[in-house]
Formats: sequence, structure tokens, C-alpha cells
Amino acid sequence: MSTIEINGTAVSYTAVGAGESVVLLHSSACAGGQWRDLQTDLDGRFRSVAPDLYGYGSTGVWRSNKALRLSDEADLVEAVVAQAAPGPVHLVGHSYGGAVALRLALDRRLAVRSLTVIEPVAFQLLRNWDPWGHGLYGEIQSLAEAVTAATTRGDAEAAMARFVDYWNGPGAWQDLGEHQRSALAAKASKVAMDFRAIFADSAIIEDFTEVDVPTLILCGGRSPMPARRIAGLLGVAMPNARLTVVMDAGHMVPLTHRNTVNPLIAEHVAKWALPDRRAA
Repeated sequence: MSTIEINGTAVSYTAVGAGESVVLLHSSACAGGQWRDLQTDLDGRFRSVAPDLYGYGSTGVWRSNKALRLSDEADLVEAVVAQAAPGPVHLVGHSYGGAVALRLALDRRLAVRSLTVIEPVAFQLLRNWDPWGHGLYGEIQSLAEAVTAATTRGDAEAAMARFVDYWNGPGAWQDLGEHQRSALAAKASKVAMDFRAIFADSAIIEDFTEVDVPTLILCGGRSPMPARRIAGLLGVAMPNARLTVVMDAGHMVPLTHRNTVNPLIAEHVAKWALPDRRAA
């Protein structure tokens, strides 16, 4: 694992392999280690870089007096890329990492050869959508409010129980071991911060009609409807996008169905790599 300092905060990342770079952005309550198997799969063909976003893994917490925004996480990624993967990159993001990847694509601050987003939680895209979309926005807003309220009153376990059960189904929290619950509870305040960063983002769905990057959008057929609707909206809006649904999967599809998802990502990256880096 390597480290770079950004505004006084130690930011960690793992870089594996050589060649054209693939940058991997993890979900809330996880870290760059969620991509370990994919990094192994890509080794020998690509250089993969998996940073820990603020407050996760070995990266320090967000220390500024101003509220964290997706653009701040994008700044972190941009700095890691400048050190570990200069040049064009293939960008992959899951959930919160997917929302950060979309912000990077909108800002055009990296030379992105291909984009893969797995259920990007760009909930702000639902805010100005049709009446059904408003209902879905209210659903996810209620989740965020519950997580934030529990965190504020110091009940991190209740916050993460609500979060985990929403994304993985009722009872998922209780099925976890004590060590897993304790580790997740320690991330509750950052999860609440992630929600605020997402809701504060100004992007609307029409903005993505200008993002002409070859894009693979993945989602689980059993995921909560807000995440599935966002994937569908992006699939229509982005001019060079392809939506693939893993029918029997939920939101954590890159972990629960990695044997399906990792080859899809690797195939997409290889398709849009420079000719001398294409997979055989």
C-alpha cells in the first residue's frame, strides 16, 4: 500500500500491475480492498489503482471546516492518479464510488478512456425527475435522515443496521458477526457525510447527455428501486452507455457476484484500451 498527502491528510491506495491504468473507486463503508480480486484479474494486462476515499481504509478523515462534497473526493482521486497512474485511465466505481466517478466524468478533469459504474448512488438525479422519481427520492432521503439522526445521537449501531438492512435486505445486520458490526459502526459518521455530499451535488440527468465516454452501467435485478432507476436513467441519457442487469443480484453485486461482474468489467476495459493493451 502506498500513501500520498493531500491537504495534510494521508491518503492510501493500492497499485498493482503495469500498463494502461484502471482506477477503482469503492462504495460507502468499504475501502479499496473491495477490489482485491479484480486487481488480481487485471494484473498482467493493466495497472490497477484502488484508493481509499476519505475516512475509509487507511485514509484519514475529512478535516476541513467546510462540508465534504463529491468534488472533494474527486480531488483525492485526481491527486492519486497524478502520482500513481498518470495518463489516460479507465474509471470504475461502485455505489458511492460510482457517484464520485460520475462527478469526475462530468468535470472532465481526467482523460477517461472508459467508464464503468455499478449502481452509482447519484440520488440527486431523482430529485427533479417525474412523480415516481420524487417518491424514490423520498425513500432514499428517509434512509439518509435515519442514518444521520442515529449517528447524531451517538447510536452508530442503529445507524448502520438501518443502512445495511436497506441495501442487503431485512436481517442482514443481525446476520453479521460482532466484529463486522463493530467495524461498520465505526464508519457511521462517514456514511452520513457521504449522503450529505451526494444530496449537495448539483448534477441533473440532462448533464450526462454530454458525457460521451464508452460506459458500462451495471446493476442488480434485486436492488432497491432508487438504485435501479438511477442506472436506467443514466443508460438512456448517456450517448455511449450500455446497461447490464445481473438479475439475481443486489446492491453489493461486485462482491456477491464477482465471478460475473469482474469479467464484464475486464472485457469493457479491454475493449476500449489502446490496441497494444487489448486482451488477447
